Amino acid sequence: MKNIILIFITLSCASLIMSNLLFLTSDTTKTCPKYSCDSGLETDECAKASGKFSDGTRIVGIKVCPDKKVCAGIIENDFQKDEEETEKC
Repeated sequence: MKNIILIFITLSCASLIMSNLLFLTSDTTKTCPKYSCDSGLETDECAKASGKFSDGTRIVGIKVCPDKKVCAGIIENDFQKDEEETEKC
């Protein structure tokens, strides 16, 4: 009888784990934003995001900041949203 209970508990746990794994992988439309160089950005801009993260169409154009300034939005990985966003140096 102990073996049957142990088998039942093991199968129940395995089933729960598998259902959670399927839940985690069911949303396949979200992907990392696609980054590319964009020389058309304004002088003080270093990154501009468009498209939606939720449907996988997010594109982020980036350019190097002048005078050793930093583009904080890229460091913070702040582009995983659906709204358009521009970061300045």
